[in-house]
Amino acid sequence: MVDSLRKANLVQLPDGNYMNTYCDNVISDIGKALELELTR
Repeated sequence: MVDSLRKANLVQLPDGNYMNTYCDNVISDIGKALELELTR
C-alpha cells in the first residue's frame, strides 16, 4: 500500500479540478473504501 501511495500523483488542471496520473488496484480500493473517485 505504501508503494502505491508513493507513486500516486495528482495534477491540478486549469479549471481547478485534479487529474490522477497514476492508479493501481490498491489506490482504487482505497477510493472505494473512502467513497472517493481516485481512478480518474
